[in-house]
Amino acid sequence: MFAVALVALTLLQAFNELGVTLALVRWERDVREFAPTALTIAVSSSAVLYAVVFFAAPYYCDAMGSPDAVPVLRVLCLAVVLDGIAVVPATILNREFLQRTRFLCDASAFVVVTTLTITLALSGAGPMSFAIGQVSGNVVSVACYLLLCPVRVRPGWDPATARELVRFGLPLAAASLLVLSVTNVDKIVVGAYADEVALGLYLMAFNQSSLPLQVFSEAARRVSLAGFARLADDRPRLEQSLGRGTGLLVAAALPVCVLLACYAYPMLHVVYGSQWTPAAVVLQVLAGLGLLRILLFIGYDLLVALDGNRSLVWLQGLWLAAVLPALVVGARVDGIRGAAIAQVAVAAVVVLPAFAWVIHRRG
Repeated sequence: MFAVALVALTLLQAFNELGVTLALVRWERDVREFAPTALTIAVSSSAVLYAVVFFAAPYYCDAMGSPDAVPVLRVLCLAVVLDGIAVVPATILNREFLQRTRFLCDASAFVVVTTLTITLALSGAGPMSFAIGQVSGNVVSVACYLLLCPVRVRPGWDPATARELVRFGLPLAAASLLVLSVTNVDKIVVGAYADEVALGLYLMAFNQSSLPLQVFSEAARRVSLAGFARLADDRPRLEQSLGRGTGLLVAAALPVCVLLACYAYPMLHVVYGSQWTPAAVVLQVLAGLGLLRILLFIGYDLLVALDGNRSLVWLQGLWLAAVLPALVVGARVDGIRGAAIAQVAVAAVVVLPAFAWVIHRRG
């Protein structure tokens, strides 16, 4: 039930601020000129999306084969509204490389999420414990971002700035939505062709395969876009930084991916228990996807810094168009393992070469 709700939340968060906050990092102008308008756009669009998902929740959960997930979905997706409030001050912290401050905000939220979720789960709250814990953590992080952001951001509106932000952000929002569609279409296909248990096993394996991405790549992405943007006009330094950074990320992530693939069964058995060990056949395959996604996200940030917004839209569209039929065939032929094999094959054979070709054409 939580997996079904989480898929919806992740898709909404890809589009909730219409991509305008990336302008806060990419543009070299004074952030105070356009941050108030960006905040207004982010909060308004997030509120509209939540209203839509609130009323559409029963239909979505029925389509996903989990009609009982409606209350969990409605509570969890409150995080979309909170994310709309937090995204501008959080992006400003990234722009100014204030990662120590971001860590303090994220650590505070982590303590609240973990403590409240475990307490509620032990008291018998079931899947709702995840939703309440996540939303409570978001409340804490929003308060921290607003309090510690070096720029006091309040809602404002300038029509000319709004048009400029939307013109810059919409292609990136479309690309982000396609990224999240690619990341979650496998769960939708698995949910359609298998039962809730299989979906839970697949989601567990996918989350574990994302460990290198979360530990190494997400940390690097906090600063990569801002760094690439500052070096966009100095190609020799940009190429040097790109090569060094990519090498370090791969050197750190590759051993973890190999360990996940080779020791999937004992790791799941020890950490989660024997009931989760059937997910090992999926994790062995998806460990390779974790490494490929690190390379692809580096390419994504580089193209944003080089104003390749529209190229990103068709690249992500290509990925979605290729992976959807592959997932359907894989899930029908070999269940959740077949879906995992389809994911890795499309990323390696279609998407990575396409990214390399586009980046090469940009010099």
